[in-house]
Amino acid sequence: TSSAWVLSTLLLLGGGGIVAAAAASSAVRVVRRYRKDMEQIRSSLKDLPAKMFLSKSTGLSVQYMEREPQTTTKPAMMMWCLVLHPSGGGCDQGLLLGELLLPKDCGIIAPSRAGYLKSSEWKPPQQEDEEKQPIGKALDAQAKAIVELLDHLDLKQVSIVGLSAGSILALELTRLYPSRVSSLVLVSPIIPYKQQGKDETLPNPPQWVLKLAFGNDFVKWMAVRLFTQATLQSMFGSSSQVDQCQKALQTAIVEALLPAQERFPGFLLDFEAIMTHRLTAEQLFLTKEIQCKILFLASQTDVQSKLEYNRLPSTASSETRMRKQEEDQMIITEIIRESGTHMLLDDIPGTQVAIKQFFAKNNASSFQ
Repeated sequence: TSSAWVLSTLLLLGGGGIVAAAAASSAVRVVRRYRKDMEQIRSSLKDLPAKMFLSKSTGLSVQYMEREPQTTTKPAMMMWCLVLHPSGGGCDQGLLLGELLLPKDCGIIAPSRAGYLKSSEWKPPQQEDEEKQPIGKALDAQAKAIVELLDHLDLKQVSIVGLSAGSILALELTRLYPSRVSSLVLVSPIIPYKQQGKDETLPNPPQWVLKLAFGNDFVKWMAVRLFTQATLQSMFGSSSQVDQCQKALQTAIVEALLPAQERFPGFLLDFEAIMTHRLTAEQLFLTKEIQCKILFLASQTDVQSKLEYNRLPSTASSETRMRKQEEDQMIITEIIRESGTHMLLDDIPGTQVAIKQFFAKNNASSFQ
């Protein structure tokens, strides 16, 4: 009996050693793949056909990519769209989404928002203005830097496309510089919306938690490369209508979140804006400072919309319609679909048609 016990113990230990050796070998392969992938990703970023612009008034450097309108229209009649990317992205992701959703005859300017990739991170000045929160001043500075970029590119007006969290800056630009915005398109906007008279303070997790979850290259790489399906599910939700082509596009968008370290400072600015720069429906849509036509595209089943801070401001839209009906100026076209993924990437043709029809109906052109 004792011999049998010794033998079984040795076999068990041997089996455990084999399992441990297999696990170690697998871990080594994962690390090697990670290092190779990140080396290729960073090499691709270096070769990115992006340009840099320095805003003299704000000191912010803005990295941007552009695509000329694919049309025979005279240069003076070309239409330009400023695409503001989602949280965690950059100019590379913004251009990808712009080419995916916008008509081919639209020119695209896709900047990396502050803190993303090579766009400089906004830092509060030494003497704070007590009348405005730091994040509000950060948005103002970004808006001013982008307007100076438009001046540099000799673009007098653009149609702004705010994607997800990019909608926050899109609204700020539209409010501060109404003469520069011919129209505004918000696709699945993550808007820091609050109800009038309600205190909706949200918990702010420690920065190390955010850094681990959103700013760690290895963690983000595992989410993107090893747990792709789960990551797509968390970001875009599930839809039986998503085909292989659309899933490949979603995957490409998710892969544009790497490397995480170069995008994390921008993510922190987004996070702070969502948590603290919260505005009422009056402040968001009913302000007379916003004068252009607005297309609001979203889905009731958007997984991002289930978060407390991302309610669809349908009350604001209805109030806006009521006010503008009296002036015979309907400014908001609201398309809320009963189902769909975040940024409506399960129905790309439908989103393309909605945007194209909106541009055609409202003459949402950007004239140089």
